[in-house]
Amino acid sequence: MITQRVLVVINDRDLQMSKENLINSVIKVLNDKHNADIEKTYIAEVFNTKTKETFWVVDDALKAMLRLDTNVLENNYATKDMLKGVVAGGSVELNGSGMSQQQIQTLISQALINKVDRAEVYSKDEVDEALTNLATKDEVNAKLDSSTYTTDKATFATKDELGTKANSSELAQYTTKDELSTLVYTKSEVDEKVATISSSSVNLDGYVREEALANLATKDEVNSKLDSSTYTTDKATFATKDELGAKANNSELANLATKDELNNLATKEELNTKANISELESLATKAELANLATKEELQEAITSIPTGGGSLDANELQTAITSNETITNLSSVVANLASNMQGATYAQVAAMLNYSSSGASLPKSLAIYSDYSLKERSGDTVVKIKIKECINDSYATLSELKLYGSDGKQYVMHSYTDSSLTSAKLVYKAKDDGVIPELSGVSATSSEWSKGEDEIEVDIKATSAFSAFNAYRIGARFSSSSGWCSAGSAANKDEVTITIKDFTPAKLEIRTGYANNTHLITKSSFVVSAGELYSEELAANEGDKSRVISLDFNKMNLNLNGDKYVELAKAWNIVPSQYEPNYTIGKLLDLIGEVSGDKPFKFTLKGIAIHTDSYGTGITNVEFFNPEGARLYPKYVQVTSGDNVATFILTKNESEKTEVANTIPADYDYKAANEYKVIAKRISPQYGGNYLFEKMMFYTAAGGYNNEYLTGSGVVHLEFECSFVPAKVQYIQSPYGHGKATGYDILIDDAVVSTVMYAGGSYDYETHDLANVKFRVPKEATQ
Repeated sequence: MITQRVLVVINDRDLQMSKENLINSVIKVLNDKHNADIEKTYIAEVFNTKTKETFWVVDDALKAMLRLDTNVLENNYATKDMLKGVVAGGSVELNGSGMSQQQIQTLISQALINKVDRAEVYSKDEVDEALTNLATKDEVNAKLDSSTYTTDKATFATKDELGTKANSSELAQYTTKDELSTLVYTKSEVDEKVATISSSSVNLDGYVREEALANLATKDEVNSKLDSSTYTTDKATFATKDELGAKANNSELANLATKDELNNLATKEELNTKANISELESLATKAELANLATKEELQEAITSIPTGGGSLDANELQTAITSNETITNLSSVVANLASNMQGATYAQVAAMLNYSSSGASLPKSLAIYSDYSLKERSGDTVVKIKIKECINDSYATLSELKLYGSDGKQYVMHSYTDSSLTSAKLVYKAKDDGVIPELSGVSATSSEWSKGEDEIEVDIKATSAFSAFNAYRIGARFSSSSGWCSAGSAANKDEVTITIKDFTPAKLEIRTGYANNTHLITKSSFVVSAGELYSEELAANEGDKSRVISLDFNKMNLNLNGDKYVELAKAWNIVPSQYEPNYTIGKLLDLIGEVSGDKPFKFTLKGIAIHTDSYGTGITNVEFFNPEGARLYPKYVQVTSGDNVATFILTKNESEKTEVANTIPADYDYKAANEYKVIAKRISPQYGGNYLFEKMMFYTAAGGYNNEYLTGSGVVHLEFECSFVPAKVQYIQSPYGHGKATGYDILIDDAVVSTVMYAGGSYDYETHDLANVKFRVPKEATQ
């Protein structure tokens, strides 16, 4: 689009011309011109010679392009960018005395017609390009005048002329002819001297013949040779090739054992005296042996049998003992234990008895792992705290969550977003002193927040929360009114998941319990997903009643069988190995093959526990999204099997959705219509009346109940068969105020693959993002 400019000069010394009328006249002319040729827009530069005022007027099209609020631009708004590419137009002078609007418009129109031909005008880009090839006055003044050069040139020598001359500094190395005549004989003088020489009378001592000189070395040649004394001295430190060939390479020594290491090994004879680990399982523990009677105790018991009540024959007693299966088996175990322990060290025997003291059978094989480190990993770090035991089986509390970086920086809570009772988004920031702030000193995160330097985003999700002890409080300094608290007894029920976005800390610390040890977590375990680890449970923190639970991400203990197992393995000289996951991390589709109506994708939606019980629990607005992420709407909803099964045909076309149950046409081909089929099976009960489960996919507004599935008692439990794998499944828990669950699990083959906790609101979607659900994929399955 071309923009044309016109200059309007107002020569109104008596100020009789109204500025408003002038502007309106200019706008009208410019708009008329644009309407006549929509490929052009127009701008007028207006200058008042009396007031020295300059302003710009644009047509409506240019006003819209520049997103202006008015057609008038003050002079400081007419930037070079706005005028770039504007074609120069004509100019008009308006004298204020007695000019009508019609006259003004006619003159401006004529000025636009008389514009300069664009082909004869350089654009700004062309002028800028030309200017780059021109020199400034300063650059010209810095150059030498050619006449001066021509005058001085005659005094210059050329390079060729200069090359024939010697440097004056080099002449000092030469002698003059006069000096040379005093130092040497001329040829004739030499010939004369030679003629007078007699071999018998000339003494040649002190002279050498020319041929003798040829056998002598120069000083440079001598200096380039090695002194023989140096060679003789150094030679003593050299090894010959034969000596070198008899030695081993250092790289080969790493595979060899030292004498000290060999001394720690057992000989075959010593090994043959030891018990096989596989046979120890059949042996009795010290605790089991303690329950048996000794021969003396047995004899004493026999002797104490009253004789008046009858007699006990020794043969009968022996028969009773041998016929008792328990006594016979125990006798065999004791004999086996005694046989296999022969030659075992005291430490090995003690470790076996200690391991068996809790009633556990000895393992058939032993393997332990060295500490696992997450150094140099990237991406999110997810830590789930599984609460196993609490003091007095009470509520659990957590507070003062703190992170440490690998560079020693300490990160503490800086701000928060209180998403719900059980979930929160926290911003952590590096702090030199590492002091954890009080709750009152932490503010809500701004809606315009973006991650800055030394800041970390941390997501918190809990399975429950006590009223007024929301999840976001987990990062604040401990007090009786701060921190997260479970809704009830937490042991083996509650979990807190901490997702650290795009950061791998070196260490995590979190406080539990009050000052008097109430609400103290005495046993917990960490489940870590980071790097190549996914849902990897670490060895449990045993009940040491410490108020600080910590996790060193560079020393993670993956020996899940406990300290006694590790003690047993070390006693039998088992060397710890590096843990290698026997799986890769894949998404849902990595484990699910081709899906169709004949081979459907099956999953279960089930409430975890009751949060609020009011006629059971209910859900509505159940929505499925296809693999590409498009929302699907119910087109047909048909109920069968006594109101226990509902078949849904889903479409991407919202205009085709139904709000009532209907019948699927016979032989309907949903695939040909590019639609999807979902079959829902109701496992949980239903309240009845207007709360039928097939209505769960229909729309319910906030506060409504017209399309809610209500159980009447218990949590919602449904099974689905789909002709596709949904990218997402979402729903709203009872918007009317009926019962709600603490959260919902999605299970595949009885394994939980997604958990979403109740957000705490009255009309919030809870979404299972199945497209991003991760799985452990066994390595053999990927090969």
